[in-house]
Amino acid sequence: MADDLQALRTAVAFNDREMSLDYRSVGTRDLHAGTFTAAMFILTPAAKQRFEHNDVRMMNNTLFDLVAATKLIRVVVNPQPQVIKVVELRQQQFAWVDVTFQLWQSQIDPTNPDQWIGGKDSDPATNQPRTHHMAVLLLRVTHEDAGANPIGANLVGRER
Repeated sequence: MADDLQALRTAVAFNDREMSLDYRSVGTRDLHAGTFTAAMFILTPAAKQRFEHNDVRMMNNTLFDLVAATKLIRVVVNPQPQVIKVVELRQQQFAWVDVTFQLWQSQIDPTNPDQWIGGKDSDPATNQPRTHHMAVLLLRVTHEDAGANPIGANLVGRER
């Protein structure tokens, strides 16, 4: 039970850091930092490599430019984690956690740059708040291998 609770907490922490953005903390166009890299501390070395080559935050400046131009602030709200499965493979324990969440956003109004618009990210077809899912794969790390400042688990996460 303790491992399940830690997996839920770690998945929510990763989800919050991966999906939240704040134009006031993004680094520079040449060196992304702040909210663009806030989730990286929890990634394994292999996951960091995949992140740097495949994540839209890192592979080009499209998202960076959008966040800077619109002065976007995006925050995860109502995260609801659920352990989907725990497996052992080659003496490694993995936990698959699904985090359901919504996003609150604030940005400059594209039709009037002197005004701000904000609220939950909504589906234009239904005008209802979108529900997002992030599947987080956690790799259990023993206390001996966790280092001086353990985070509970190393993980890889990806929004679905």
